[in-house]
Amino acid sequence: GLTSQQIADAIRFHTEAGAKHGVRWLKAWYDAGAGRLFCLSASPDPAAHTAVHSEAGVLVDEIAQVRQGD
Repeated sequence: GLTSQQIADAIRFHTEAGAKHGVRWLKAWYDAGAGRLFCLSASPDPAAHTAVHSEAGVLVDEIAQVRQGD
């Protein structure tokens, strides 16, 4: 049940906080039916991504680390 303004605020906060931890947000998707926000980011490691979410007070259910192929 997030509003579009709440999503925009969350993305803005994460962008600002991400700069402190070396996390760059690439894209976000919101599934209104499930009430879940999915993010794609580039970060030095999963801990940096988690730190940004912790500062925002946002619960992270799962982080899937992927690497770009050669």
